[in-house]
Amino acid sequence: MILRKITLFFIFIAVIFLCGCINMENSLTIRKDGTCKDSIRLKVSGLLANVMSEQYNNELAVFTSEGYTTKMEKTSDGAVLNISKEFKSLAEFVSSKRFDAMSGSFVKNEGSVKFENINFWIYKRMSYTEKVLPASYNDSAKNLLNKLTGRTRTVTLPYPIVRSNADSINKETNTAVWHMTTENASTLQELKVVASEWNYLLILIVSSIVLLIIFIIGRNSR
Repeated sequence: MILRKITLFFIFIAVIFLCGCINMENSLTIRKDGTCKDSIRLKVSGLLANVMSEQYNNELAVFTSEGYTTKMEKTSDGAVLNISKEFKSLAEFVSSKRFDAMSGSFVKNEGSVKFENINFWIYKRMSYTEKVLPASYNDSAKNLLNKLTGRTRTVTLPYPIVRSNADSINKETNTAVWHMTTENASTLQELKVVASEWNYLLILIVSSIVLLIIFIIGRNSR
């Protein structure tokens, strides 16, 4: 039995090297109303897509048990697996578990995720901090993961991003992007992003009203 498992493992590795690659994007989208969506997009190319398709139902039980929906789509060069879960509030997300892109496992959000949400009429601010689980790989695993997989973690906030330690920021979608590699597995401690927005229209209206009142008072006092 052990010999059979070892043989299958090396066959699986050989298939990866010769016939396909994996790209994984782990995304969190937070909306203005406080609802959010946690999703994983796994893109597999080559013959490895067929291997994943055959094991699809059995391997994804861990996701469905956490309330995630799964959908497999075949593409011209492989397959795309979409896994997602909607949350009614940030509190619900914090009290649940999330899939950690670095370690490849589910972790509790409580204690590892921190939100700050300020919501005034003229100013809104939201910050998100996520602890990264430490991970260690031997040289063989590093070579395999770095050459054949791309792992990214993205966080999208409802306001323009003003500060982040992300590798890149998409200003059009207010999305911070981190590239999770074996090299930063032991150095990247937290994912941090801060977004804010001023309601300039409201500020203009209030300022105009104040100036109008000052003008009327000044005119009547003459």
